[in-house]
Amino acid sequence: MNLQQTSLVEVRVGNLQGPRRELRWKSSTSSRNKSGVTFWEITTRIRKQKFLNFLKYKHFVEEATLTEQRCLFDNFEVLRDQVFIDSLIANKVNKVPLKLLKTRLDYLVQKFGINFLESNTYEKYKTQFVYKIREIDSPSRKPKKYSGWVKNSSSVGSKRQGPRREPIPGFNVKEIVRESSYLEFLTVGELMGRPVSLKHPDDGPKRVRNGRKTLK
Repeated sequence: MNLQQTSLVEVRVGNLQGPRRELRWKSSTSSRNKSGVTFWEITTRIRKQKFLNFLKYKHFVEEATLTEQRCLFDNFEVLRDQVFIDSLIANKVNKVPLKLLKTRLDYLVQKFGINFLESNTYEKYKTQFVYKIREIDSPSRKPKKYSGWVKNSSSVGSKRQGPRREPIPGFNVKEIVRESSYLEFLTVGELMGRPVSLKHPDDGPKRVRNGRKTLK
């Protein structure tokens, strides 16, 4: 039986040459085949986490295509990224200017090592990253029915259970920051209930008075 895959959509960025890797995860699109599956296939030279971080920032600054957005949000790890979700809420719901949000996100990355791109890193990646995104619809064979019969008890593995070990609690500044409200900081500039003073590009236009630059 010949099972032929169908490419539903494809996006190419740059020209892929040399060594490459393939990243895959399930797509939310329904298969056109009765027992088929759909998935995303990304051909690139970069690792999965770096690629996801790049797509998240690209979506955050409203530069991602519809296909890139669908590919991004079909990955289950993305919706677990609280910084990313809070940054979208701060911008789309709370109407915080994008320029100010970039500065606050950069602060989180630099101060606490949050797993998110800095604005200047993203600009550099835009000129370096090349990749191809394909959404694939693939037929699948029906799995063989399992009768429940096993040759002997050793075939199903050991039933012995050892004592459970509880993790040792530790103190970590990053964990405290993570438990605090990213949304509060991104929206009003407060981290753990304290205001944070940042220099950002939204200070407004400047004028010269008596040889000194002052805010209007």
